[in-house]
Order: sequence, then C-alpha cells, then structure tokens
Amino acid sequence: MKIHVPANFIGYGTFSLAAMVAFAYLLKVYANAPGIKALLPTAALGVLLF
Repeated sequence: MKIHVPANFIGYGTFSLAAMVAFAYLLKVYANAPGIKALLPTAALGVLLF
C-alpha cells in the first residue's frame, strides 16, 4: 500500500503530460489551416481538456 500513492502520482502526471504534448502538437499542425472549420475539433478538445 505504500507504493500506491507514488505510483498514482507518476501515472496521472504522465497522462497529463501526454495530453498536453498531444494538444500542443494538434495546435502546431492546425496553426496554418485555411479557415476556421479546421480548428473546430482542436478547439473542442481544448475545452474538454481544460
């Protein structure tokens, strides 16, 4: 049981970091997209992650 808290801390931290990196990648990919329609899925994901 002593390993439970540090393992959860590492697991949740890794998941949060992965989500931030993936969102930054999506922003980079769609930054030069022509029009607002291409940015809508990324904006929706940003709202969900926030």
